[in-house]
Amino acid sequence: MKLRTLAVILAMGIATPTYAYDLDDLRKLQVEKKCNGCDLEGANLRGMSLRGAQIRWSNLSNANLNDVDLSDADLIGSNLTRARLSQTRFNNAVLQGVQFNGTDLSSAEFRNTDLRWSLMEHLDIDTDPQSLNMMTAKMEGAKFRNKRRCRGFQGDIGMGCIPDFR
Repeated sequence: MKLRTLAVILAMGIATPTYAYDLDDLRKLQVEKKCNGCDLEGANLRGMSLRGAQIRWSNLSNANLNDVDLSDADLIGSNLTRARLSQTRFNNAVLQGVQFNGTDLSSAEFRNTDLRWSLMEHLDIDTDPQSLNMMTAKMEGAKFRNKRRCRGFQGDIGMGCIPDFR
């Protein structure tokens, strides 16, 4: 019986994803608002003010960035795959070459944001068109493919959205 219980516990540990962000990188970001090439995979940054932060070429995949202020931030080349970005503010940010694969962008703001050469695949952008503001974003070379939901957009903003009339 004990052996069976141990096997179940071990199996649960193997099936559960673990994220090992670098605690020193997290502290550096919190104190200096500068962390280039950092490993912040799976970090919980929810609600932080990172206005003007420099986080270039960093791994933020699976991180919780819900309701984070990244206005005026520089995230060139960073990986935001499967990050939670609901209500995140990227106003006036530089996001060139950023990967947004499988992210939740519900109510995110991208006013005057530089998204050139970024990759946005498998997005969840089920939101009010005014709250996901990309109208003034620079998007030369950005790729938008396989959106999950893209409801409520009027007009073409280069995203190839298929209306969802649920």
